Amino acid sequence: MSKNLKEEEKHEKGLILTIPYIAGLSESIQRMCRDFDIKTSFKSGKTLRSLLTKVRYYTYYHSHP
Repeated sequence: MSKNLKEEEKHEKGLILTIPYIAGLSESIQRMCRDFDIKTSFKSGKTLRSLLTKVRYYTYYHSHP
């Protein structure tokens, strides 16, 4: 019985598709997935800014107290 319960929970949650957002294309993929009860979510892709800027903080320790 617990196997059937787990399968039911799996079907209740459904499938989730995470794809990069591309204007125009992502919306049509979302509509197609909706017909098959697949939820879609979008993530932003890497931007030029995120590739070029990497903020790192360095802490310098003195050898003398």
